[in-house]
Amino acid sequence: AMCRAITQALLAWRGDPAIELVLLDHSSERGFCAGGDIRMLAESGAGDGKAAREFFFVEYRLNHLLFEYEKPVVTIMDGITMGGGVGLAMPSGYRVATEKTTFAMPETGIGLFPDVGGGWFLSRLKGRLGQYLALTGARLDGAECVWAGLATHYLPAENLAAAKARIAADAGAIPTILRELSAVPPEPKIAAHAQDIERLFASNRYEDILAALEADGSDFAQATLKTLATKSPQTCKVALRQLATSL
Repeated sequence: AMCRAITQALLAWRGDPAIELVLLDHSSERGFCAGGDIRMLAESGAGDGKAAREFFFVEYRLNHLLFEYEKPVVTIMDGITMGGGVGLAMPSGYRVATEKTTFAMPETGIGLFPDVGGGWFLSRLKGRLGQYLALTGARLDGAECVWAGLATHYLPAENLAAAKARIAADAGAIPTILRELSAVPPEPKIAAHAQDIERLFASNRYEDILAALEADGSDFAQATLKTLATKSPQTCKVALRQLATSL
């Protein structure tokens, strides 16, 4: 229902000169969007699959509409931004992270691959970060999202209300407003493992990645192995193929 409502609004606003920009925000205390209804998908898949197919059809059309949208889109990636929430955020030209942001594409943990445009944006991250995120479902905070290029701005959560009010009042000044209300993000923790990720996830063969991790004695490699043991090997292989062919 949410995907349909957003799609209808975007289509109605596309040709409306009174609408100068679109701002995607959340009304939940938990965060922006945690993704689709996994319970519905599981139950539908165990039956005729009709509801699951309908959901993906509606969701993916919305993702494409956002990627192609002619007007500026600002997304407030505050709090949980995972799965389908990432599919809403990544097409936006302005992606605002905060100290509360938790970003992840956890699909391989439920037997799915990173969808909602995941193949496109993950394959374009620096080094092999996209492959690491796709396979492990690792969670990034706001500072790490900015470092990775997944977020365009880092605002303290306390500045969000002012940012939204100012953007609504002056749609032509989005870059200036976000720059003025931005803060210097903390040091991204994942940056310390960037070279490890590029080395250990260098191959597009899942077996090679597992072998590289097993041969590496670092705590990071061993923790990553334990994480991958909780994922679907089949969809990890699908994800690697997906990212290799999305460039």
